[in-house]
Amino acid sequence: MEQISIPRPVILPGIPEEIHNGIQCAIREYCESDDWVASPEKWKQFKVRVENTILLGTHHEMPRVWKEVFKLESQRINRTSHFSTSEFTRAIDSGLYEETMWGWLTPKARATKHAQIIHTMRQLAKDIKYYDLDQRERITNFFNLSEGAHVLPESDLSSTTAFGPFTSYKDMYDNQTGIQISDLLQKHADKLEHQKRHLAPLTSKTTGERGLLHFIRTLAIHNKERYGQHHGALISRVASVYFPDAETEPEKIRASIHALNL
Repeated sequence: MEQISIPRPVILPGIPEEIHNGIQCAIREYCESDDWVASPEKWKQFKVRVENTILLGTHHEMPRVWKEVFKLESQRINRTSHFSTSEFTRAIDSGLYEETMWGWLTPKARATKHAQIIHTMRQLAKDIKYYDLDQRERITNFFNLSEGAHVLPESDLSSTTAFGPFTSYKDMYDNQTGIQISDLLQKHADKLEHQKRHLAPLTSKTTGERGLLHFIRTLAIHNKERYGQHHGALISRVASVYFPDAETEPEKIRASIHALNL
């Protein structure tokens, strides 16, 4: 098998200089590699990765993607450095190539670890409750159906009339106000046992629809952690580049993110 050259790519306007440089480095590394002699299969995989890197600067969707990423980077509250494409590029690479923790385990090891996690959660929930280490704030039965409820703080546990601060339903959900940690652990353990997610883990080796789900999940987690939101429309554009035969419309991507409980 002979090494197949990669045509010189035409980089589109609006592509950051970092992407230009990354593409050139990838092509140069490919041309200087001799893996095609020692391991044809490894060389094929390397060629695919280089071609995917080139797409970062040549696909018609990417100028819009990088413009949106630049906007999100500039809006970050804790931004401490100049705009960089490296974090988003790394997220794309993770979605395409990296395994989840489940992906590294054999099916038998997954089943064992899954059962162990559920057992640990339930035992911890019992210990927290038994040793009175639960969250003490309690939601009273005095609800405003359109807004939320009053919290009965620990100092008022003996009283049925003294109310603590008012809390919204959003606060109850986000900050777990008035929700006992032991109950959350038990309920989540029950949910995990029912879902059996370990039986079909999303990994980089997953193909078809589930391969797209792994990609969506990876970018959604990255966006949420870095920008505060999932940004389904942005993920939709990137997914259309790397999964051209799949349904990657924004509404489909948002539905997938919701289904993944992210």
